[in-house]
Amino acid sequence: ARGAGLVATLLDAGAQHHALLQEHGLTKGDCATHYFTDNRVEDLAFRLGSVLLGTVPVTINWQADTPDRIVYKVTVTKSKAMVVDPDVPAEQIQMCKDAVGAGAPLGIIVAADQLAAAWPLPASGFCSGLAPSDPRIIIFTSGTTGTPKGVSLPYRAYDTNRATFEQFLLVPPASAPDAPAADFTAVVTNPMHHTNSTAITDWTLRRRAAPPRLRPHPPHLDTCPRPATPDSHHLPPRTQPPPAAPRPLPPPGAAPA
Repeated sequence: ARGAGLVATLLDAGAQHHALLQEHGLTKGDCATHYFTDNRVEDLAFRLGSVLLGTVPVTINWQADTPDRIVYKVTVTKSKAMVVDPDVPAEQIQMCKDAVGAGAPLGIIVAADQLAAAWPLPASGFCSGLAPSDPRIIIFTSGTTGTPKGVSLPYRAYDTNRATFEQFLLVPPASAPDAPAADFTAVVTNPMHHTNSTAITDWTLRRRAAPPRLRPHPPHLDTCPRPATPDSHHLPPRTQPPPAAPRPLPPPGAAPA
């Protein structure tokens, strides 16, 4: 029941995000840059909301992107809005607004504040007719060898990820009659601007009652079995066999064993 409640909460938050993007004039196919300074549940809710509206999130590498690169990503994708958290520097937000210009002003959505005040859009207003070839998200390379290169990943790619994870981990698809309501919890500590994190979070949001848990770094990603009891919060530690005792040296003149 708790897992189902979390999924319902995320769906409500996604519907609120949908309404906020509509208020800023976004429609199907438009881009919105997601600039968060850590793994945040608001980013997850806004990614879900982008599916409901058919808009395309654009990732910011909050670990490495310079202000100029952030402006570049906003302008090259023609983003109509930028979703931020309260820790994003105000001067960087202003740089992006100035770069876009007054002709097509960049909408700024402070996720935690405006999400709480927004009314969820009813399901009748959700986008319909998304095709497998439609873009799901735009992710950029780290840019270590020059200007970051962006790639538009379609819904088809994420459906392939889903099928691969479920086959490899022996998890029944959510649509299968024998699929359990809450069979695992995905723990995501890798930054959510990385491709593997987007794949895991997208997959778990497709399931009925397995909302992902977001953790700070160090960067790694793991999928843990759900604890068998409420008191079993940790997997048992791995144990190593004790080191073997050193063999004693034979006395002088003795024949080797």
